[in-house]
Amino acid sequence: MKNTFFLVAMFCAGQSLASTTVMIDGANWGFKFDPTSAQTRKNGSAAAEFQFEVVTRDGFIITGFVEPAEGKGTNAATCRSFYWQLSSKNPAIVKDSILVASKGGPFEVVSYVVNGSEQGQRLVQVNANYYGFRDGKCIDIHVSQAFPESAEPDYSNLLSFAKSFRYTDGK
Repeated sequence: MKNTFFLVAMFCAGQSLASTTVMIDGANWGFKFDPTSAQTRKNGSAAAEFQFEVVTRDGFIITGFVEPAEGKGTNAATCRSFYWQLSSKNPAIVKDSILVASKGGPFEVVSYVVNGSEQGQRLVQVNANYYGFRDGKCIDIHVSQAFPESAEPDYSNLLSFAKSFRYTDGK
């Protein structure tokens, strides 16, 4: 039931005043989203690949990959199919938590839960992957936050991200 609330609320429209913008190297576009980052690292390459990672003070992590689409896809749906086929092999994913939450828009979204551990502590990690296609590139944006297994996950960062995530054009 908690996952259902999260997924329904995840796609409600809304914008916030504080946000993070990541522009793609060599392009006149990028992404805009909440929450505001505490740290952002970007890495472009000569092979036209682009990666970024945003980390917030409260442990919310956003990683993005923008890669040439050759052999991966020609739209958001085919890029999702290509990347999710690889991601879904992770044995820590709780299989009955997987939900293709959004289809047909600029981004196709898959949400899921991962059970894991770090330094002997059991964790529950809530995740959503946003797949897109723009200017001949496949896009894979992964958002997640881990919580101790004994704590109730706080979905507020994922909800804020979902409400605000969009393309933005540069100047």
